[in-house]
Amino acid sequence: MYIKWLLLGSMLFFFHGCDSNSVYMDTITCADDVWKRAEARTFHITIADPTPTYDVYLLLLYTTDFPYQNIFIKHDVEADNSHETLETALSNHMLCDAKTGKLLGTGCWGKQRYIRFPLLRAYSFPRQGEYSVTLTQFMRTESLSGIEKVGLQVCKSNTIKE
Repeated sequence: MYIKWLLLGSMLFFFHGCDSNSVYMDTITCADDVWKRAEARTFHITIADPTPTYDVYLLLLYTTDFPYQNIFIKHDVEADNSHETLETALSNHMLCDAKTGKLLGTGCWGKQRYIRFPLLRAYSFPRQGEYSVTLTQFMRTESLSGIEKVGLQVCKSNTIKE
């Protein structure tokens, strides 16, 4: 029981990297530690103030059973009220050092690793309101093993909007 609380505390500490600038953070658990391509993860966020720019991060809790050195993620940002797609992109994120094969991220015990990748830097939401960010694993396999949780974090950026 103590280990579960310690793990939860470390996850919250790690995933709360933007401190007071964080306006949203959530994770979704993957059943049996498998992220299926058909099971896109959608996060619903509220932007109360469109004046600042925002940094949007992908959060992953993965295990040493993850069979690849990288992961391809497709992300879509959509305005909920109009269903207008504002942003769509495919990105490649390294989970292992290319030379040594050492797992990246944090986690000093067991099989779990935590890592955070930037998806959007200094992003300008066009107006106040509700938005959806959908994340899809875009690997060559339909079922991607070794992924325990997929998350999203949105933080106010330190970049000034032009």
